[in-house]
Amino acid sequence: MALQGTLDDFEITELLQLPYHGKKTCQLILTSERGKAALYYDKGQVVHAQFQDKTGEEVIEEIIDWDKGSFEIGQDTPPPQRTISKDLHSLLLFVVKTRDERTFAERKDQQQGDELTKELAAQLETYRKSSGLAIHLSIIDNSGEIIAQASDPEKTQAYISELEQLVSSLVTMYPREGLKKAFYEDALGIVSTMRITDSWVLLAVSERDCPLGAISMGLSRLVAQIAQKAGGR
Repeated sequence: MALQGTLDDFEITELLQLPYHGKKTCQLILTSERGKAALYYDKGQVVHAQFQDKTGEEVIEEIIDWDKGSFEIGQDTPPPQRTISKDLHSLLLFVVKTRDERTFAERKDQQQGDELTKELAAQLETYRKSSGLAIHLSIIDNSGEIIAQASDPEKTQAYISELEQLVSSLVTMYPREGLKKAFYEDALGIVSTMRITDSWVLLAVSERDCPLGAISMGLSRLVAQIAQKAGGR
């Protein structure tokens, strides 16, 4: 008789060890919103795993964080092949350690990214106030995300976000290679875009009476400073 339940009943690491304690040869089916994974045990040791196009240890790495879904353990189901050679306990220790290291690295990257965003926002605000050449500045990545921005709330208008989306689309979809800088005038004033890195673009909005030469020179210096701070981003 198959044993069935949900991932609310067991921690995933506990569930993966159930066949081990009984030295069972069986199949463990895990079903979640991400899909269905099948694990095969031979005398308590997991010897094969399949999830979509992944097999072996990759599957254990995939399912180790599953906490919602259902499971079924079928009796006496021989493994169709062998893709895992590690002892079950060694494998789980390795996968959990790898997951924890990856999570730590991701959190560290996020913290560094947050710190850089604050530094860039401060740099844009300093430039805006000291130069007198911009009433709005944004750093936009290739996906359209705003990395940092600074605005004069008394002079910028509600459709800045629409302008940021348009500039992002222009830079991303421009039909020719190497769009480095562009200037044009619209209802907001003089709009400037300059490439900072392969993935970042600077958008600046200046008032109409600002000299274009001064805008170009000032923004070029700002872009060079940001590029140096951004490193390989």
